[in-house]
Amino acid sequence: MSRFYLESFFFLNRFRRSGYGGPEPLEFSEIRTYAETIGLKGTESVTFFADILAGLDEVYLTYMREKKAEMEKAEAMKRKHAARR
Repeated sequence: MSRFYLESFFFLNRFRRSGYGGPEPLEFSEIRTYAETIGLKGTESVTFFADILAGLDEVYLTYMREKKAEMEKAEAMKRKHAARR
């Protein structure tokens, strides 16, 4: 994976929206605007760039969902253990 794509992803990640359920996916419009800002031209180039960033985003969101589930499970175990005392 090119450092260019990772740096682009991490830049856009700083501006992502978050809801009650956690981070929301990066929006195509945000990726497209960023791509155009850095000088990518043409539908094919922008789409290719967006596909790569969307793939990185899916990995990130999956990780965050799993981490959230682990934290919720640990918190439930703490509450259950504390209730026994």
